[in-house]
Amino acid sequence: MENLNEQPNQSDKYPYQMPSYGPGDDEYTYVSGFGFVPTPPDVAERQAIRSRGNALGAAFLVYFLVLSFVPNVMMVFFSMIFSDVVITGDGVFVAHPAVYELLSMVITIIAYLFPFLLIYRFSVKEKCQDSFPLRVRSRGIALLSIPICLAVTVIAMEATQMLAALSSAIGVPMTEELSIVPPTDTAALVLFYLRMTLLPAVMEEMVFRGVIFQSLRKFSDPMALFISAGLFSLAHMSVVKIPYTFLMGLCIGYFVMKTNSLLTGMAIHFVNNTYVLTKQLIGSNIPAELLPIFQDISSIALIILGFVALLLLVNRYSGMFTLRPNSGYLRVYEQIRSFAAAPAMTITGVLLVMLTVSPYIAAIG
Repeated sequence: MENLNEQPNQSDKYPYQMPSYGPGDDEYTYVSGFGFVPTPPDVAERQAIRSRGNALGAAFLVYFLVLSFVPNVMMVFFSMIFSDVVITGDGVFVAHPAVYELLSMVITIIAYLFPFLLIYRFSVKEKCQDSFPLRVRSRGIALLSIPICLAVTVIAMEATQMLAALSSAIGVPMTEELSIVPPTDTAALVLFYLRMTLLPAVMEEMVFRGVIFQSLRKFSDPMALFISAGLFSLAHMSVVKIPYTFLMGLCIGYFVMKTNSLLTGMAIHFVNNTYVLTKQLIGSNIPAELLPIFQDISSIALIILGFVALLLLVNRYSGMFTLRPNSGYLRVYEQIRSFAAAPAMTITGVLLVMLTVSPYIAAIG
């Protein structure tokens, strides 16, 4: 049995570093009756976490700003380089389906690249190899993680379907969020598959399990897992998808941590997206009476495969489902609270929640 605890761990590179004090340092706090004294370690850690929260909150605010104007800018740009692209008087983008898919891909790349991969990463001064670890520490864990995460997807999607049904029952139909209509043009269909499977697997992993998750691991692994999964879930801005996206965020983050590689997360994400997309497309093209049988067989098969992979994982690797001890001075819930209390992060959290529940607010209004 392979002992993971005997292998080098990426998390060992991120012990919480207490500020150093000495002549010329600015790390001092005024205490009444004592004057300026070195900042206590717990206060220094709280300040560092809030600073990280403010940087990430600001990156999300820039992300919202980019999404508000980049689509219009890119539509104008595409109308200049493609002769068959037309923007109507009311702002409707009319183009070949392949051009539309390409436009959507470019917008997605810009929206993630500028706020997170440039502004946030450089603001927290992380090295590229720390933000984007690629070398897989254990190929066995990486391979077994894929069927395990697919099994989690099957279970989480059942919860999503239940929420969608409940949402429809209270007058807020969400079935269109779970339905996919692919283009019929061959070139557009290829780009559509890339946009729905490969592109999010690369960009979202670089952002959520890359710069966000890795930059928070210096404080504690549980904090980094919870916050990255929570932001990943809220960033999809869908109430019915919360169980699915949050559980997947936790699972992918955990296996990225255990294999010390973003490639693991990208592989899981890509296979998962491909499975969900292919299942929906097949389901929409088979007779209605066969649909429940197809769904049940595919779900049961993936759950069994995931359970077998889990048994192999547990038997082969000792200490697989353990997290490194918190090396900071704050408890995990205090770390999360300090992160959420950062002003920019608080504003971002409120905006994400409002955008997520906006369909329900509109229905009530």
